[in-house]
Amino acid sequence: LGAGEAAALLARLDGVGIAGGSVYDALVGAAALQHGCTLVTRDRRALDTYRRLDVEVELLG
Repeated sequence: LGAGEAAALLARLDGVGIAGGSVYDALVGAAALQHGCTLVTRDRRALDTYRRLDVEVELLG
């Protein structure tokens, strides 16, 4: 993410209930979203974060 996109994301996180360690997951998800990629992960814990940001995600395993 560029500086502007990262700043916009940080401003949005509180409104969608993302805080703490989930902010890192949000950054990963936002990068995938910005580039039009499906995020493929094994991290079940992060799924809620990705979904709150409307990231297309595929869970492996």
